Amino acid sequence: MIYAVISLTGVSVSEPDTATGLTLDPGITTAVISAAVAIIVAFLAPVFQSRRQRRDAVNARFDTAVGSLLIVQAARHCASGIPGVSYPGSAAQRAEFERQTTERSVTRYIDLTGEAKSALADIAPYVPRAREWVSSGWEIREDEEPKMRSTIERARPAAIRSERLFNSRKYPR
Repeated sequence: MIYAVISLTGVSVSEPDTATGLTLDPGITTAVISAAVAIIVAFLAPVFQSRRQRRDAVNARFDTAVGSLLIVQAARHCASGIPGVSYPGSAAQRAEFERQTTERSVTRYIDLTGEAKSALADIAPYVPRAREWVSSGWEIREDEEPKMRSTIERARPAAIRSERLFNSRKYPR
């Protein structure tokens, strides 16, 4: 009997050990190893891809929450006091235009605040303080927004790490 040993330099053949009595042809050994590697890769590739997708989804939630907070703060300011020389209509038309612009800006701000609160609710399993922010009132105050963003960013690494290879969807507390 002949034993095949695979090393970095190639396949070496040695005399058999009479205690085991197992004989494998070098071609069969290579085929068995190749098949085993193929099975392992076929199993692990989707597992690692799924893990990557879950982590990307968590990152996307956090990105959406932070982005929505910034958008709300930008929407807080509306255009008003347009100079008469830059508006082509009459004074009454300009006043009506400013009134409509202000109404649209406030309505947009309220809508964006609701969307930001939805994004905060989406990360609440990872950021427990987000529950307070969602239920604390209708407005996201300008002075609180930087603190909210820093709290969210500090919680991001733990949230991403919580997406393990084989997990049962337990979120950090």
